[in-house]
Amino acid sequence: MAALYLALAVFLVLLNGFFVAAEFALVKVRPTQLQEQAAKGSAAARLALYASEHLDAYLSATQLGITLASIGLGWVGEPGVGMLLEPTLAGWGVSEKAIEGISFGVAFTLVSMFHIVLGELAPKSWAIQRPESLTLLIIRPLHYFYLAFRPIIGALNGLAGLVLRPFGMHNAGGHGDAHSEDELRMLVMASGVSGVLNETEVEIAGHVLGFSDRTVRDVMVPRVEMVSLDVTRPLEEAIEITRRNPFSRYPLVNGDHDDVVGVVHVKELFLLAVGGEGDLRSVSRETLRVPTTKPLDQMLREFQRTRVHMAVVSDEHGGTEGVITLEDVLEELVGEIADEHDAPEKTFEETGEREWTVPASARLTRLSETVGARLESEEHDTIGGLVFELLGRMPRAGDTVHVPGAELHVIEADGRRARKVRIRVL
Repeated sequence: MAALYLALAVFLVLLNGFFVAAEFALVKVRPTQLQEQAAKGSAAARLALYASEHLDAYLSATQLGITLASIGLGWVGEPGVGMLLEPTLAGWGVSEKAIEGISFGVAFTLVSMFHIVLGELAPKSWAIQRPESLTLLIIRPLHYFYLAFRPIIGALNGLAGLVLRPFGMHNAGGHGDAHSEDELRMLVMASGVSGVLNETEVEIAGHVLGFSDRTVRDVMVPRVEMVSLDVTRPLEEAIEITRRNPFSRYPLVNGDHDDVVGVVHVKELFLLAVGGEGDLRSVSRETLRVPTTKPLDQMLREFQRTRVHMAVVSDEHGGTEGVITLEDVLEELVGEIADEHDAPEKTFEETGEREWTVPASARLTRLSETVGARLESEEHDTIGGLVFELLGRMPRAGDTVHVPGAELHVIEADGRRARKVRIRVL
């Protein structure tokens, strides 16, 4: 009889481990992993996907299994160990009352140890480290158990819902809430540290997560830095501008930046010049106008839909705030894109320990990532704009302002605005 009890105890420990492993595997496994296997024709993967879509019910099944196995183990474990110990203790002349106490203590210790190690810790670790393979292994027996006890599981979930209702809560279903952006960033960083993603993939993924939060205003070329062609000026002057500024596209204005009449591609400009005559309007293309508040993800979609590469950025009064190109948008995803005509300069030059020299047009978002300090402004997007805001006047060379955690020093200015700023992180 003792052997039967002990055999049942071992079986119940393993059964408890099965349900613990099933619980953690179902929670840990990603649906995308199962979808890959299901696409290859795995029936177990399809069943596991069904379980992940009805996770609340299947987790309740694992909890019911764990509870039944634990209760059963307590029922057969102590008598089984006691039956083995009693003859030996009696032969040593131990009193009957003492035998009962000793048997209970030894049985409780042994059963608890095996229950915790083999029935809890080991299967939990296995499930966390191998969720996909373990899910495919356990899903069929778990599914049959779920079907057999489905009425009981439904009743227990209903009672749990009644208990939670007064507190404004309900039974959780599925994998829970989606990850927040900050959680996704942490997952990306962890994937980079572990080697799942390389450095470039981590950088691009980080840019993608904040892409829709940024607007056209964050990346546009401001009005004061626009290089444009004027339809009222001679063709030779336009050719000279393109020689000094090697861009592929230029906004075409009618005397003033507020009157943009089109966009000219440099190739068509030179074809016009070869012909020796013609109006710049004849080679210009229709202008796409967008507001400063347009999110970058929508801007990218509009560039794709309209098949244009440059748009004019307008304010609420119809005036021109600047221009934005497809390259400006893509650089927010993949980083700086330099071509053969771009000067090989370091945008952010590290000049000392925790010290950088940057152009005043540098974006606050990128600078914050680079220097590790929070550089923020509700009114301006660039470091030069932040300095102007803090000074309350036009910046001059030598001006210094402070923000939490950093000192900003104007190195160069031209009377209208700062040109270069030194940042020292405190």
